[in-house]
Amino acid sequence: MKKNIIYIGNFSFPKENSSGIRVLNNGYLFRALGYEVTFIGLSKSIEKSTKLNLTLSNYDGFSYYSFPYPKKITDWIFFKEQLQQTIEIIKQNQPSIVVAYGSISNSFFTLYLNNWCKKNKIKIIHDCVDWLPSASGGLAFKIGKHIDTEIHKRYINASGDGVITVSNYLSNYYIKKGCKTLTIPPLSKESHLKTTPTEEKPITIIYAGFPFPTTRKIKDKSFFKDRLDIAIEILSKVNNHNFVFNIFGISKEDYLKVIPEHFNLINTMNSKVFFHGIVNNDDVIKNLLESDYFILIRDKNKMTQAGFPSKITEAISHGIPVIVTDTSDLKEYIFNRENGYIISDNDKKENQIKEIEEIINNGKDHADALSKNCVEKNPFLIDKFRSNAKSFIESI
Repeated sequence: MKKNIIYIGNFSFPKENSSGIRVLNNGYLFRALGYEVTFIGLSKSIEKSTKLNLTLSNYDGFSYYSFPYPKKITDWIFFKEQLQQTIEIIKQNQPSIVVAYGSISNSFFTLYLNNWCKKNKIKIIHDCVDWLPSASGGLAFKIGKHIDTEIHKRYINASGDGVITVSNYLSNYYIKKGCKTLTIPPLSKESHLKTTPTEEKPITIIYAGFPFPTTRKIKDKSFFKDRLDIAIEILSKVNNHNFVFNIFGISKEDYLKVIPEHFNLINTMNSKVFFHGIVNNDDVIKNLLESDYFILIRDKNKMTQAGFPSKITEAISHGIPVIVTDTSDLKEYIFNRENGYIISDNDKKENQIKEIEEIINNGKDHADALSKNCVEKNPFLIDKFRSNAKSFIESI
């Protein structure tokens, strides 16, 4: 077997989505350990013909293949051809390790891949980054999605030779099942110092992401990934202070479609809150670099404890201190008055308001000092995880 790794799963390589960015940086980590890494993912830019396409490309020395992104239910259910082509690539590359990031189809694709690797004496590691509820779609879809998720998370991930997880919550779950684990949050290859504006501006706070489905009003907000609504409510209570809040990833119209009760609140803040809708990631980064803080408010539940917000890594690595609630492993990486703030939980609104007010009143110089700390002491740099990764791979 060669000293190389095949990384396959539900990601768009190299940087088409947050999953693609995660596995790319994990690829840099494995490369630093002496492994050659090849990726097999999904791409929405590839059209599916009568015969399944599988294109080979190269990015920064990484070879990668992309299947067309599934568009119909049948594309997700039937995976025989994808599995055959994947096995052919594995045979050609003769890897020592296969890493499965979710599935390019459904959980049974990964199950078949897992069993094939074991039969052929190839180590297989599962990369687990979330445990999401089935909150959207019709009843049949939600039931099917729930069953697929539970099979994958509870049984298939635990049946390999080890599990890479994104949080201690997930690692502790798999350790109890007797698995060897490695916890890796979203990583960054390097740090970037933020842009310092020449003219005086208000404290600029930014949010970027997809906080919740936007097709309809959702009564149960516990399914919201990000509580953008709470962030807006908190900022509405300090509306007399000098700040602006830029929101990327959702339009004002879509936001109010889900949370119509905020119609008047948003209108009273029209000089402070700006919805920019969905834009490309380069535009998000440009605006991120011109901001003072990135804000992310989340409820504490299984979904938010199991995952880890990749935007926090991105913000810190671009020199932007963060304002977050205590979820996942954030307390291991975010420290008050050093690289950001962990504010009170969502059941303590009055405390949150006072904390945000203090952060805004601390001014630009304070935010700039935190920004330098983010860059100089970036906790997400790849080199900080080399030793643990080396020990994990050697253990399997």
